[in-house]
Amino acid sequence: MPRICNSTVQEDVSKELDIQGAVAKVNIVSSVSEITAYRRMPWWLWWNVLSLDAPLVAVSWQWMLATVFDVSVPIGCYLLLWMAVWCVYVADRVLDSFAMDQNATTLTTARHAFYFSHRASMIRLVLPILLVISGWLVLFHAPLVLIERGLVLTFMVGLYLLHYAGYTSRTVYRLGNLLALCFGLWLIWKGPLTATLAVADHLFWRQTFFSGLPVSQILWSAGLALMAIAAWRGWRLRTMRSIPKELLCGLFFSLGCVLGVHYYSLDEVAAPVSLASLLLALMAGLNCIGIACLEQQSDAQTDSLAITQNWPKVSKRYGLILAGSLGFLLALRWQFQAAADQRVLLTGSLLAVTAMAVIHMTSKKLPLELPRVLMDMALLVPPFFVWWMVG
Repeated sequence: MPRICNSTVQEDVSKELDIQGAVAKVNIVSSVSEITAYRRMPWWLWWNVLSLDAPLVAVSWQWMLATVFDVSVPIGCYLLLWMAVWCVYVADRVLDSFAMDQNATTLTTARHAFYFSHRASMIRLVLPILLVISGWLVLFHAPLVLIERGLVLTFMVGLYLLHYAGYTSRTVYRLGNLLALCFGLWLIWKGPLTATLAVADHLFWRQTFFSGLPVSQILWSAGLALMAIAAWRGWRLRTMRSIPKELLCGLFFSLGCVLGVHYYSLDEVAAPVSLASLLLALMAGLNCIGIACLEQQSDAQTDSLAITQNWPKVSKRYGLILAGSLGFLLALRWQFQAAADQRVLLTGSLLAVTAMAVIHMTSKKLPLELPRVLMDMALLVPPFFVWWMVG
């Protein structure tokens, strides 16, 4: 009897090992097939996989604002915006790929597969080329004031990338925060923010004990230093990522689009705090939330900071969010019925949000990746509407 039991146990163990080996082979095959899936994807998906959708929307929105407000924007400004947005989105997706190393078998989108498979080429070749071209455009096609404002926005976008995408790689996160500290200190003490913070000190501290001291500069510098120390020591900075990344992405995208138009209008229209900027931020934010809802399953493995992972009910209430946004835009449309330029922007925004609502309602009937592409195409509705009105 003991021999029979031992042989039975050995057979069970061998069967279990065979099963585990088969599962491992299935996982490897699944991983390889998913990583190479982009080679069989349809042509209309490439503009999303190559991150060309975001710069196209940004340049189209800049043209729309310049047309609506009758501002002459040079071609160099359009090219610079294209390259800057392209760099940011490629960098963001490269950083996202670091979070996929331990979840390679769960990749579900062509975008994830492409950047996971080509991360080394993106870091060594593509990103340096994009940065060199962007630097050339900055040096030879951008005025000094626009460069200074762009540096401030670049700093904010860099912090966003570090804390919402780069935190998964310890090396990237540490070195990135160290560079952000150095760059931020320069902005605060010797760069574009020096004069702004001096004005803030004069307004808030002139009748206090701290009058005459660079209080704002000291506080901001201390905050950056604390952030760098926390990143280097591996402290958890979850509170810094409490704001949904989709809302921040919409805000920064909007600021980038209005930056050039605001400067070339001599700071008269399309200010960072204006109705135009608010409308762009609203559309971009709704677009990001909609995409997060479409990719909720894949984000569960690859993006723990997506809004649908922290607030799962958002995916079920996205339709209500769009309906509320439509009501808000209709109220603004009625309020600004006397201003022609505001009326055109509001109408275009209404059409874009309506298109997002239609895509959201029909997404389950469409091919897997198509709703995500259509969500981005919905952002091209306002520029197309302005083009149709002008034509």
